Amino acid sequence: MNTQLKQIYSAEKVQRFELLFLFHDKEMKGFISSKDLPFILRAAGLLISDKEINDLQVKEKISKDDLFKLLIQLKDKRPVKQEIEASVKVFDEHNTGFIDTKELMGIVQQIGDEQVEKDFQLILNSVKGKENQVSIDSLVNLLMKE
Repeated sequence: MNTQLKQIYSAEKVQRFELLFLFHDKEMKGFISSKDLPFILRAAGLLISDKEINDLQVKEKISKDDLFKLLIQLKDKRPVKQEIEASVKVFDEHNTGFIDTKELMGIVQQIGDEQVEKDFQLILNSVKGKENQVSIDSLVNLLMKE
């Protein structure tokens, strides 16, 4: 299983997945709760909504092998840099290299996914540039970070 995962993700990222699993295996029995899955999948860098996660119909308790199978199955949910750049640049109306944070938060709030909103607020706090502005390059680099 690890071999397949390493063909898709870097060795460092696979190690991070293992650490995420261990951190969430609170009872140390080799299982995590399905309630932890949204956080783990997003921490793994996947762009996935709560609805998509619910549609996966996973068991209440998930083994490390099952998590790794999910990460392989969801490999297409990894963002591609050009897609992210193109999506973000749409909001740079004056071609300044910056986006208004209020406008971005408004869009995220329209998605209606509370976890996405919380995650995005953390992202904004990490890349804020000038007053109420986010650097497009910083935002794209953060979103692509392995």
